[in-house]
Amino acid sequence: MTTTLSTAETFAFMGEVVAVRLPAERTAGAVSMLEHLAPQGMATPLHVQPNEDEVFYVLDGRITVHLDGEVSEAGAGDVVLLPRGVPHAFRVDSERARILALSVPGHHERFFRLAGDPADTFEPAAAATADPPDFARMTAAAAESGFEILGPPPFEG
Repeated sequence: MTTTLSTAETFAFMGEVVAVRLPAERTAGAVSMLEHLAPQGMATPLHVQPNEDEVFYVLDGRITVHLDGEVSEAGAGDVVLLPRGVPHAFRVDSERARILALSVPGHHERFFRLAGDPADTFEPAAAATADPPDFARMTAAAAESGFEILGPPPFEG
């Protein structure tokens, strides 16, 4: 078994491209790692994962994070902890943002497999032609993946 992963499953979702860099299947479900490449203005719905912690490492760009009613900003080099059971969302403020996301335990990629569409490449153009979000599909994918969408993105303007 090789320890180096050179290919990634890639999905277009809500205007961003998500690459599964380390699938949970490779770690017996202990951890998974995703890389997000998201355009300015992309914002996630307010949601909660009751059974997994998420850690974001912002590789490039700036994001605003809503965590349990508190709002903060993160830029390249910053680490954001999103503890399990705490409602959160994020929005991209720069032209684009690249984020490495670690989920413990793993399996967060299940959501993108269900809610996203396969993408041929990890480039912004792969998501530019994606259809608008299908909220019924997104809500069903969240439930199937063990978390809950609580409402629209909690950001003003």
